[in-house]
Amino acid sequence: MKTSGRVVFGLLLALILAFGDVARGATLVYDFLAPGAVGLSGSETGTYTVGGVPLFIEAGSLDAEGVFERGGFGATLAVIQPLPDYFPGGLGVLSSIPSGTGLEEGLSHDEGLLFHFSPGFEPTRFTLNGFTYGTGSGGFEAVRIFLNGAYAGYALGDFDGTVTIPLPAGVTTLALSPVWDFDLISPLSSDPMFAVASIEGNVLPQAVLDIKPGSCENPLNLRSRGVLPAAILGTGGLNAAGIDPASVRLAGVAPVRSSLEDAGAPGDCGAGPDGIPDLALKFDTQAIVQAIGARFGSIHDRRTVVLPFEAKLRDGRVIRGEDTVLLIVPGGR
Repeated sequence: MKTSGRVVFGLLLALILAFGDVARGATLVYDFLAPGAVGLSGSETGTYTVGGVPLFIEAGSLDAEGVFERGGFGATLAVIQPLPDYFPGGLGVLSSIPSGTGLEEGLSHDEGLLFHFSPGFEPTRFTLNGFTYGTGSGGFEAVRIFLNGAYAGYALGDFDGTVTIPLPAGVTTLALSPVWDFDLISPLSSDPMFAVASIEGNVLPQAVLDIKPGSCENPLNLRSRGVLPAAILGTGGLNAAGIDPASVRLAGVAPVRSSLEDAGAPGDCGAGPDGIPDLALKFDTQAIVQAIGARFGSIHDRRTVVLPFEAKLRDGRVIRGEDTVLLIVPGGR
């Protein structure tokens, strides 16, 4: 599969430069032309697992502002098998919007795909297939790209109908839709259409976060003025001493203290020390509460939320993970 020479980075290039180099690790490819991808078809959402790493995907509508509506226009996922001299195949959308080309599948008009990447996977590039009738060029014209919910630029397809787009480090969600009325791109056909052929990335070192080691529900009193303890657990594959404490972020919050100690063991909640040093951390509780409010909005008693963490190893590799907390509002409101 060829790589397009006409990728238009726009804001995407600036974002890549801002994020810097991607982490290096074992390569993993979600290949939507592979037979295993066919099972995604027919629903608004789907999970495609490769090498034990799941990828959650949604089909819907996506406007120019990046507003995504799952299932909008009756959209469902559709894996299109290659059709000789017609469509090279890949992951697209089947919806109630007429394509105008006779092929109702693919991505067309305001249809969109939204990808949610697992904490253990860092995407580095994705490749698109397709072409547009109307210009006679044989190549699709353009695709809008949204990274982590923010517009990141657009890309033009080459005459061979493919384009490979690099991604910066730190991408957790990717959304894309065709451009069919864009002043900067001319000429446009009336109906751009394409499909996602593959997404490639790196499998990150696995890490286990244990919030409030020794506790199962991890209750968090939202009015507490103290600290929230947590630990990144050392394992046979992860040396806790190799983690840079200054890089740790729990829901975007940096720890106020850190130390190496045997805080617990991976596995069932409440597991005791296992003889392997862990990176024990303390976070300001009110800073975490503010981060939860910004991330989840509505906060009410007994709600369980997932808090993600990210850190860097001293060799520059990124590790990610998550754990849950049970929100406790005194008075039960």
